[in-house]
Amino acid sequence: MAAKFTDDKFDHLKSDIDKIRIRHRQYISYSNEAGAKSVVDEIINNALDECRSTRSPGNHISITFDEKSGFIEVKDNGRGIPTDILEEVFTSLNMGSNIYTANKANLKIETLGQNGTGTLAICGLAEHVEITSNRGGTENISRTLIFEEGKKIHESTTKVAESNHGMVIRYKPSKVMGKNTRIVWKDIQEELHNLQFLLKDKIKIESDYIDKTGKITHEVYKLHPFPEILHARNDPENLLSPIVSLVVQDDNITEELEDSSVQRFIELDVAFVYTNSMTPYIDSFSNSNNTVENGDHLDGVMEALCRYFQNVTKQSLGEKEKDKIDIKWDDVRMGLSLAVSLRTNFERLYTNQSKHRVVNEDIRRIIVNLVMDSLGTYFTGKNANLLKTIINIVKMNARARRESDKVRNAVVKDRLTNWSSYKMKNYDPCTAKGNEYKELFIVEGD
Repeated sequence: MAAKFTDDKFDHLKSDIDKIRIRHRQYISYSNEAGAKSVVDEIINNALDECRSTRSPGNHISITFDEKSGFIEVKDNGRGIPTDILEEVFTSLNMGSNIYTANKANLKIETLGQNGTGTLAICGLAEHVEITSNRGGTENISRTLIFEEGKKIHESTTKVAESNHGMVIRYKPSKVMGKNTRIVWKDIQEELHNLQFLLKDKIKIESDYIDKTGKITHEVYKLHPFPEILHARNDPENLLSPIVSLVVQDDNITEELEDSSVQRFIELDVAFVYTNSMTPYIDSFSNSNNTVENGDHLDGVMEALCRYFQNVTKQSLGEKEKDKIDIKWDDVRMGLSLAVSLRTNFERLYTNQSKHRVVNEDIRRIIVNLVMDSLGTYFTGKNANLLKTIINIVKMNARARRESDKVRNAVVKDRLTNWSSYKMKNYDPCTAKGNEYKELFIVEGD
């Protein structure tokens, strides 16, 4: 008997390399230049995670980008990856040292790598990649793997001195992510500049940029206090108040996982200042990663600021002022430039592998309470005058909002009542008088 229907063909991608090459956006969210940046971020983040580990000797990361060849090289002086599992780490999904975060809960270190996806992306989404693990001080050997378009083309093992340890990744992105795939140095450099304000550890980061003529530009990224990011990102002439800096933390937080309760920590840097800019700088970071889509860490801080300054401003209003202005959260947010940096070892933190948004309602709730308490402590005693300055700014914003509301309402009312502006061209209305009948014309266009 002949079949009445034609079945679809079902495919099964058995190789993890094939999975990420065919469906790369499922794993790194982006294509083309943004896709290449995501993979480079993974390489740099892996080096940062290694150098931040209390088990690692790593304290130095060097980055070299050659504009002409399109290759970037990232080198650290950490422990390297054990050579017997090196290939598996870079060709398998969900393999890494942070898959079970409870194993490192007692170390109080933040990590970006969690899913074992980044190393697979480095290998699978490369036109050419050279992966070298130097294991001086442990195995005293070095192993190098070379892949092109997901296929291994070379491997070698040599002896190394005890002092030679760490990972070296030399990478060029694959056009499998799109025909416009390439590394844009200024995007990578911007993230390196952010790290100057984010790193707590004494990690030396330096870069060499080689332009198409062969000219080398060397840069060392010196650490700066986190609040200085607001000086760097805002025009100094636009600042209306001194910068406020808060550091809050809690080391006794419990995260409930499927089969266990794990102790976690949260440490949060908050810096804010009022400006006269209509589009003030606002940005957020998590574990030194720029969370460009923000999330619950930024939302929690903003909620705490709005609650606190709304309450203290309302309390400062005199009887006459209470009748004239009502303080809203918009009045607190207007002109507010804010930067937030979260450090935590929570497992449930990001929406996806790109790590561009923090989503965790428990973290948000904790942050609101911590920041509210910190604000109350900060603005007592010697900072009382600064609180008065901010209260006056919030009041000024409330008055400006009220006046703009009056103008907007007047314009809307005028438009609704001024029917002459809607008079139709070449229309001769009915001239009948009295209440005998009414005439309604529904037209389109002129």
